[in-house]
Amino acid sequence: HDFVALCFEILSERQELEVLQALRKALPIVIFDSLVEGRQATALKYYIKCLQPANLPDRLILNIRSRRMDGDADSRDVVEYLQHCFSASLPSLKLDLDLSAKFDSPDHVDRLVSVLKNVSSLRALDLSNTGLTPSSLQPLVRGFSHVSVLESLDLSDNRGLGDAGMQILQAGLSSVPHLAVLRIVRV
Repeated sequence: HDFVALCFEILSERQELEVLQALRKALPIVIFDSLVEGRQATALKYYIKCLQPANLPDRLILNIRSRRMDGDADSRDVVEYLQHCFSASLPSLKLDLDLSAKFDSPDHVDRLVSVLKNVSSLRALDLSNTGLTPSSLQPLVRGFSHVSVLESLDLSDNRGLGDAGMQILQAGLSSVPHLAVLRIVRV
């Protein structure tokens, strides 16, 4: 992770084509843990915006989180950041997303699904411990049709889902035929 952080630190200082090309050669698989604010987040956003179908990484694994003054993570910040990063369609980008925020609002989940439409090759989605409820899970399940190659979904530690959430989830699982791993511990 230190090498990736160093690469993105250099990219944040020098947002130039040569640096971007060197980064792509050095990092065929990018694993990145970032807050939605700061220099590295800006560099990651620049990196993603510059991706073209011919120069995609083999895999992009992102842990995106927001840190508020009160210590609570807000899905609005995370979704806005993702909207900026994935404003253009990258249907061939093999992406894993681990989102650390509270997604208890159906509106925020709706906006997340609109982002996921641009990354239809999403492979893994971790929404564990994000405060999902049956009403906020509903738009996500409807959005499964846009990420049909999803292989791994983690909804663990969303205690508000309960039986009603599991019924909603069950109704949408046929839209993700490649799903091989489903984590639903402590819901």
